Amino acid sequence: MPEIDGCEAAKLIRMSDHPEGPTIPLIAMTDHALSDDVAKALAAGMNSFIEKPIVRRKIVIVTLQNFRA
Repeated sequence: MPEIDGCEAAKLIRMSDHPEGPTIPLIAMTDHALSDDVAKALAAGMNSFIEKPIVRRKIVIVTLQNFRA
């Protein structure tokens, strides 16, 4: 995103007035797999974290874990 990064977007979504803002699942995706990056994403309001390179099985698992009703 040109104006803001994903962590800032997550914070804005969580603080929004939208009724699903606090609960909508947010999954960070980055090529940085450092523990500081994971901590930063989770602190910003992300529910989970997927690192690149993309592994299809990992995406399915994380999606199912976060989108179960």
